[in-house]
Amino acid sequence: MSRNERSRISTVDDVHDGLFLTPVSVDRLFDVLAHPGRRYLLAYLLEHEEASCYELVEHVLDRTDVYEDRSEGEIRGQLVETFRETHLPVLDDAGFVTYNEETDLVRPTVAARSIEPFLELAKEYQQEYVDRAVPS
Repeated sequence: MSRNERSRISTVDDVHDGLFLTPVSVDRLFDVLAHPGRRYLLAYLLEHEEASCYELVEHVLDRTDVYEDRSEGEIRGQLVETFRETHLPVLDDAGFVTYNEETDLVRPTVAARSIEPFLELAKEYQQEYVDRAVPS
């Protein structure tokens, strides 16, 4: 295996519309995608191109179980805070989204498109896991 091939394995990079993307280490990529909420955010943004933080919260709530010990408003508020303080900064630092705090809008970057196959793989695996865990 050549040095270039080994480098390709340890980073994820792509060329899109003639622009070279900054390589993201595989470890960093999997760290970012390890949280299901971030995967839901990225998948939604790749389909819709732009969303407010509140739209993203609604999307995640539609795909997860609501905890019975708290009100829907409490959960929404906590998710908005968590997205703004944790998940959006992680995605932004990794170069997968841009977040404008003034307009509250989040957009995927070109780099987010390059990791779409990893999102699809995670989605398929998660569904297979759920299918095996839930008795028919």
